[in-house]
Amino acid sequence: MKIAYVHSGKFPSNTPSMTFILFNAIGLSQSFEKVFLMVKNNLLKTTEEILTDEYGIKLPTNIIVERIRILFNIKSSAIYYFLAYKKLKKIIPSDGLNAVITRNIKFLPWLIRLKKKYGVKIYFESHDLYSRKLLPDSGESKITLNSKLEMKYIPLLDGVFCLQETQLRLYKELFKEYDKFYLARTGINKVIKVDFNGRKNLTYIGSFDEHKGIGLLIEVFSEIECPHKLLLIGGKTQKEIDAVKKIISKYSVEDKIFVTGWISKNEIQKYLASTIIGIVPLEPTFFNTYLTSPLKIFDYFSYGIPILASDLPTIRELILENEMGTFYEPSNKEDMKRKLIGMLNDLKSLEKMSMNIYKYAEKMTWANRAQIIFSVIREK
Repeated sequence: MKIAYVHSGKFPSNTPSMTFILFNAIGLSQSFEKVFLMVKNNLLKTTEEILTDEYGIKLPTNIIVERIRILFNIKSSAIYYFLAYKKLKKIIPSDGLNAVITRNIKFLPWLIRLKKKYGVKIYFESHDLYSRKLLPDSGESKITLNSKLEMKYIPLLDGVFCLQETQLRLYKELFKEYDKFYLARTGINKVIKVDFNGRKNLTYIGSFDEHKGIGLLIEVFSEIECPHKLLLIGGKTQKEIDAVKKIISKYSVEDKIFVTGWISKNEIQKYLASTIIGIVPLEPTFFNTYLTSPLKIFDYFSYGIPILASDLPTIRELILENEMGTFYEPSNKEDMKRKLIGMLNDLKSLEKMSMNIYKYAEKMTWANRAQIIFSVIREK
């Protein structure tokens, strides 16, 4: 079977989504005969140069990256979707494409046209839930264009891939007459075995958005005695990085915290190999509670890193308490502090957690995810 995956994100870019789709494509290439990956062109370098310099990877030969260029750097996604639609109109009949997956809700109207014209199977990979505004406990009420698109087009699809059980249950609550929701969790590229004894850093990876809980983490770290440095790896923009450095300065911990900025996958691996505890300090927003599937957790898994995380349903789906990590009450500074100190004072338990994570991680690869997707498409 042959498949296309369409994403409107810029290639390359300082976003977790681009990392996700690249490693997802590698996984798909192990199950599918051919994988077309469509992205928005963002650099004059060759695809091979970008993959090497920015992501430290080489794609298998059965992955074809279609870089769609938007003239004059126009930001409108509508133009991108039109151009992606035109490319698919050529690829579907010429290459015998079996299915198309998109993670962009606004591309669904275009894909439904292709489904009607060519009979190709169409799937949506959900990284949000726009219609959550219709749920009584979402705390939101405004119905957006994305909400309307979701309600209109999801019932017409061959399936929806969800990253989390919590998200899947919400979809089923909203779409009671539609039953084509499938769980396909985020994956791990490689499991890297590292000796636990040499680890010396606490690490956070990702964006520095306010709901990520970085401010609370910095405050807690400023109040504990810790022989290790705290690494903050990421920050999509200089504005994000400057805001975090301002918080660090406020608590006078410049000598204890190192901010790397957004770095390549190769550089991240070096820091992960030296990490003793990975932190997931998410604030209890609706998205974090019911929808998110943090890539950072899978990065930690790949290096057998015990995790300290805020206690949210989405995170509990992924981490077994006391076997793979420890939870603290979300937004509770004192509880985070107490749990972090407890972990740092029990190295034997941390090493045991690390071994447990390594065993678990072997089952969580992108290749395993691709097998789930392949099975769904083949059977429907």
